[in-house]
Amino acid sequence: MSTFNALEEAWKGGIRTAVLASSGSIYGTAWSPEPISQPYVPVDEDSPLQYVDPYALTKDFAERMGQAYARRGMAVTALRFHWILTPAELEELTARQPLEDQTKNLWGYVDLDDAAHACVLSLQRDASTEPYAVLVIASDRTWADEPTADLLRRYSPDTEQRIGYQTKFQAKFQTNQGAYDITRARQLIGWQPR
Repeated sequence: MSTFNALEEAWKGGIRTAVLASSGSIYGTAWSPEPISQPYVPVDEDSPLQYVDPYALTKDFAERMGQAYARRGMAVTALRFHWILTPAELEELTARQPLEDQTKNLWGYVDLDDAAHACVLSLQRDASTEPYAVLVIASDRTWADEPTADLLRRYSPDTEQRIGYQTKFQAKFQTNQGAYDITRARQLIGWQPR
């Protein structure tokens, strides 16, 4: 309701640009009571939504509200932030978090400053040809030291590693490269993790 009220009041007030805080949790793996694996990596904007939890449901609702306002004439960007962390929080996470416990998040995160930068860039984007957009906002590396391919084989063996489906992923996952595809954010708003 808060998202709806904010969009509606913005619309009534003549505001025609909105950025919504969606989440990587929308895919369903983060808060599911039973483990759910991603069918493939890298996860992108077209990856299936498999959620059964209420948090992911609210993010899906928020994105659908954004689509509705885009149809009315508003430029709306929904940013699927992936576990926003400060540098201190990231350091604490890497020191205390067992690798197997974070399979559900594919060891991903995004720096707080990078998340804020994505918001600013989204407010400035040219939406003339694409009034509504969803973008994955995640670091281009994991917080784990191990190669991503090894982590996936060990903790998520059913997840298909689509390494060769696009040229940019030919050598993917041999290091701790992120399992989230941020190509669209680079293309549409010029964002990349710093």
